[in-house]
Amino acid sequence: KVRKVQEFLGNKSAAEVLKSLASLAAVRSLGQLEPDKLKAFGLADSTKSLTLISGSSPRVFVIGSTTFGNMDQYLMDKQDRRVYVVRPRVLQDFSYAEFRWLERSLHGFEAQDFDRLAVVTKTGRKELVQVNRRDPAATYWADATAPDKRKDFYRSWAHRLHALRVNDYLGAGLRPELLEPVCAVEYFLGGRRLGGSRLFRLAALAPGVPAAGTTPLQVGDFIAQSEQTRAYVRVPRHLGDEIARELPALL
Repeated sequence: KVRKVQEFLGNKSAAEVLKSLASLAAVRSLGQLEPDKLKAFGLADSTKSLTLISGSSPRVFVIGSTTFGNMDQYLMDKQDRRVYVVRPRVLQDFSYAEFRWLERSLHGFEAQDFDRLAVVTKTGRKELVQVNRRDPAATYWADATAPDKRKDFYRSWAHRLHALRVNDYLGAGLRPELLEPVCAVEYFLGGRRLGGSRLFRLAALAPGVPAAGTTPLQVGDFIAQSEQTRAYVRVPRHLGDEIARELPALL
């Protein structure tokens, strides 16, 4: 058997589900049931399970079929064979976890939360400032050496940079030597560093490089890594192309 495991950073919805699992309660407790009842409730031959780990103590529940009418779910504790009925919402979310729970933001802060960013490439460094960041009607971007001179080009580039979203988490196996650095960016508020990201272009493929979601990696794809994702992630190719293409003009 081939078992595929997909790992990714969870978003706020994932945190809410984990909180609900910590206080998971049954609608009804049916006790230990006869084999014919287990079969009728879809528990006898089920291949689906929910494993909750607290400390070093795992607790495994076999997932059965749904109840008639209100679509509640049958669960059986694998250790003591007791059967429970629970509300279906939590288990339904697990079916589409990679879409509902995947954190797509590269950063844990919003566009108006920083007032300066520094862009570094192999050919140079540039610092931009965001003036009047709290006022959408008055905010503008400028070179840090000339903060009074508004430049719309800086604003559009910074907007595209912060609009980068995670398509896939790549996990282990993507070796740094396969990546061509595009730029590194650091974000600041006052004198405090909020975080940063690095953008790469995939220069080559090699055996063992993981597939990303349902779409295979391709040479030329854009890969990022940030203080929030920690792992390498794939980001939209069209935005990566625009950001990279405009770097010479920015610098």
